[in-house]
Amino acid sequence: MSGPRAFALAVTGLLVLPAVASAHALLISSSPSPGAGLGAAPAAITATFSEPLNRPLSTLTLTTSGGRTVRATVTGDGPTRLVLRPVRRLQRGVYEVRWRTVSADDGHTAQGSYSFGVRAPVLGPAVSAAPGPLADGGWLRALLDAIFDGALILFCGSVFCGALLSAPGSGPAARLVPDESRREVGRRHWRRTVAIGFAAVLFSLVATVADAAHAGGGISGRALHDYLVSDFAGYTRLAVPAIVLLSVVMAARGAPRWASAPAVLALAAVAAGGHSSSARLSGVAFSADLVHLIAASVWLGGIAVIAIAWVPQLRELGAAGRRRIVEVVLPRFGAVALPAFFALVVAGGLNAVTELGSPKALWSTGYGRVLLVKTSLVGVLALLSYRHALRLRPRLLASRAFDVRLERRHWRLLASEPIVSAGIVLAAALLLAYAPPIDAAEQVAAAGSISSAAVLETSAEGSQLSVAGEAGPYIVNALVSRRGRRASVEVRTLDALQHPVSLRVHVAGSVSGGQCGTGCTRLVLMGFPATVAVEVGARGHVYRVSLPVRYQPSGEAVARRLLALVESRQGKLRSVAIRETLGSGVGAPEVTAYQVGTPDRFAYRLSRDGRLVSDTTIVGTHEWTRAAGLKRWQASVYGGGGPPFSAAGYLGWWTPFAGQPQLLDRFRAGADDRADVATVSRIPGLGTVWLQIAIDVTHRRVLHIGMITTAHFMTQTWGAFNAGKPIEPPPADLVAGSG
Repeated sequence: MSGPRAFALAVTGLLVLPAVASAHALLISSSPSPGAGLGAAPAAITATFSEPLNRPLSTLTLTTSGGRTVRATVTGDGPTRLVLRPVRRLQRGVYEVRWRTVSADDGHTAQGSYSFGVRAPVLGPAVSAAPGPLADGGWLRALLDAIFDGALILFCGSVFCGALLSAPGSGPAARLVPDESRREVGRRHWRRTVAIGFAAVLFSLVATVADAAHAGGGISGRALHDYLVSDFAGYTRLAVPAIVLLSVVMAARGAPRWASAPAVLALAAVAAGGHSSSARLSGVAFSADLVHLIAASVWLGGIAVIAIAWVPQLRELGAAGRRRIVEVVLPRFGAVALPAFFALVVAGGLNAVTELGSPKALWSTGYGRVLLVKTSLVGVLALLSYRHALRLRPRLLASRAFDVRLERRHWRLLASEPIVSAGIVLAAALLLAYAPPIDAAEQVAAAGSISSAAVLETSAEGSQLSVAGEAGPYIVNALVSRRGRRASVEVRTLDALQHPVSLRVHVAGSVSGGQCGTGCTRLVLMGFPATVAVEVGARGHVYRVSLPVRYQPSGEAVARRLLALVESRQGKLRSVAIRETLGSGVGAPEVTAYQVGTPDRFAYRLSRDGRLVSDTTIVGTHEWTRAAGLKRWQASVYGGGGPPFSAAGYLGWWTPFAGQPQLLDRFRAGADDRADVATVSRIPGLGTVWLQIAIDVTHRRVLHIGMITTAHFMTQTWGAFNAGKPIEPPPADLVAGSG
């Protein structure tokens, strides 16, 4: 198989692989929220993060205003949520919640803190500034990453160019030499390529140990174990040096074509540890990352390889030898350099679009500013390449005798390109330390606490109905009042944090009654339909949501009684299956399939973008988790040593939020009596919580729940009542550390 064909086949095979990558696991919502002033002490503090967590390395701590740590237990509630329960009731005062997370998808570490008060106001900022990404040894880790990235790009660039440009049987570095008299230079270069490959393996291991030490609070066997063998991110980090080593071994045998396949695979593993799944289209972002890395290796690595091989020998070559390099070697590289440059620009542009979210993020965020520097350096390098390759070189070749001054300028430009390339690699390494602006968590951190005024407006009064639905990244709330045969509706548009935002609103079959404040439109419906279709427009997008508006103003007592009947009966269920979809308004939602078995058994499978992420089984105080694609389970203590899992407690999760119920509808479905109920509650520190609950009145069961609250858009469908398979622990021979 020819070099170009083998190389293209390796790349194409990886581009169709599923993408699993991520950004930092940052705080997107909490209860109590930052700055909340509570009238009573909370029994638990909940923090929800933007990505699945590496549970052993992710922590919550609670401290008093005097800096004393409050004794508490910390448990996990699903893959993205931590729950802290104080051992004793909190006294009056201000408390600080400090969080530190390690993403299960990419191993990146994040931390921050916020404050809330119990019968006391929070004075000063509610959210404390988190340490910068380069604090706590971040510069050293970024430097190690840059050295590894540079070595990997140099090695891969040499291998790829050897596979693409060297003729079969001519030697792996034949492309570098203008004629047979210079073959020793090619052999010496290829030995240097192999040495650089070994250096890439070494610095990959060193950088991984440094990251593990940072995530685990120090170098220890436990920290390395939790960081490297607990989730996909760790296995990816272990895979990179192993795959690079395989490519180096093949390169040492003088086989650049065979070495190209594991080199591409190594770059794919690096891409899988980047920011691509923080984008809204993670598969596209992964492919763009991979193409970006391959193109950078060919262009940047190829430039550096030529400069390293020939610039130190310019004086020894003489005018004739230098002319041969310009006539033969540089045009060979140009055949792949220009396509690689265009591929790098297109893939980099796609990455910028998916990770930035808006052009403003280029200068308003740390990530954007570093990206701007990197992009500028790429522009400088392109200008240098254009100047010496397309302007100076044709003039040199056109002259019979080399113009000394022109030749000196040509080689000076070529020699400066590896220096600019090193700056590009350093900027790329720094980007890994920053969270992309598209991450929903940055929106939460920037917004701070929830606006109390906005929350109060959305609560129903008297016989009003308050319902809400998800419209893209926004919440649409309808506050409905019946007036004879008509209904008046106030449509309120909120962002994911329940702040009012002014959006274009259209409701078919309604007459506008004017504005009623920021993000508030008053409408009168012609008739009294069961639902209304609301369209909201923002930033060139139109989002649609259907909201129920028909209800029975005198049915609150009936709705309350139906909910009480369901609550009393669900504790008698033996088992139930629940399918949950959970989003925050940004990025793809998570889909989880739960199986609940009384009294203390729980199993669930988490998926994202249609791909399995992990399996978890809980029996009492024992918990087992298995990342997708792995055979062995990791055992841990459920809740970190707290009380055992309670099926009855989980099935009743919705009851604290079911305030102000309104009966939407009651109807027959075959032989069954059914009802739809809407509820709205204001939870201190969380905001308004809207529920829509479908009830099987005949059997006193929940069939469906829709929940809308701060950065939390969820639906649950319940079924397979008392019909599920028994939930059992995984076989002992499949549990890591057993036997």
